[in-house]
Amino acid sequence: RKHSRVDYDEKSKRFTVNDMGSTNGTYVQLVGPYGGRYKLNLNDHILVGRTGFSVNRFDYGLSEEMGYRQA
Repeated sequence: RKHSRVDYDEKSKRFTVNDMGSTNGTYVQLVGPYGGRYKLNLNDHILVGRTGFSVNRFDYGLSEEMGYRQA
């Protein structure tokens, strides 16, 4: 089954999650369901069906201050 997909928008330099017409929708931050495109941010939590995902930086250390850092 196809529930949702994550895309990268070259124009805005942002990742988005897009619901693919799933029965229950796609939830971000446990709010939703979102039927269309949603811009993702650092520390967002996505719920697709019964599976959860979180948006993190691969180079983000535990001792660093929480929040967005320029790459």
